[in-house]
Amino acid sequence: MHRIVDIISLSAKYLKERGVPHARLNAELLLSDVLGKTRIELYLEYDKPLVERELRTLRKLLKARGAHKPLQYLLGRTEFFSLPFLIAEGVFIPRPETEILAREVINYLGTFPGTREVVVFDVGTGCGCIAVSIAHSVDKCTVYASDISPEAISLATRNAEKNRVAERVIALQGDMFEPFIACGAPKADVIVSNPPYIAEDDWDSLPDEVKCYEPPTSLIAGKEGLDFLRGIIGSAEPFLKPAGGVFLEIGEGQRDAVVHLFDAEQKYVDIRTRCDYNGIERVVTANLRHADKGRGAK
Repeated sequence: MHRIVDIISLSAKYLKERGVPHARLNAELLLSDVLGKTRIELYLEYDKPLVERELRTLRKLLKARGAHKPLQYLLGRTEFFSLPFLIAEGVFIPRPETEILAREVINYLGTFPGTREVVVFDVGTGCGCIAVSIAHSVDKCTVYASDISPEAISLATRNAEKNRVAERVIALQGDMFEPFIACGAPKADVIVSNPPYIAEDDWDSLPDEVKCYEPPTSLIAGKEGLDFLRGIIGSAEPFLKPAGGVFLEIGEGQRDAVVHLFDAEQKYVDIRTRCDYNGIERVVTANLRHADKGRGAK
């Protein structure tokens, strides 16, 4: 008899032997998905046997996870900013450190008058995690979100609907700022992006879970990993209101290079950085040099 408690132990052992981190948690989540139960319910019904159909489904998932296919792709979902998100192969999986980027934007918009309608551009939105989180947290906010991938835009649209902010998240397919021009979007108070920032030469050193499964176009950004960051910083000004802010996630060790990109434009002031949970400088923010007109002035 294949009881839930035994299957969890065997599954965790299988995943651990294949180098999967947090093997028992992974086993519990996969089994929860197969049975349609919460992790707590697994242990409340620990003595319940699995039928052959359930075992077959679980074996397939364990085999894929043992080959280091990301758990999020197997489950078809993830969590970001304490919100539920659908995720699918071909679309970049949100990372916990990107919540810091979203929080920085939300805190910044919180300094605006409460009656003020604000506009955010999210460049390279992926599954829409940043756009949806901002719209969910800031009531008087419209987020225009762009991505070159039609799969990403479809997913971002569904995630906006799932989190009940579809009327304030406008997902548009196209490269960088082009969709905002095409739809006649107003100027933004904030431009935010978690762009590709992996250097070409660093690709082979990435974990198998990343380089074997996630889309390279969402990760690689030229020789130094700066191509997209350079493009956003150099192109942002016409799309921003006076004193508008730019909020960017960056890679480890890129802080000085990105600050230099801002300085070289001679258009930005108040350049700041924020560290992630591991003390790595992960977010760079700056404002257009229009301080005399006031933050976010129309």
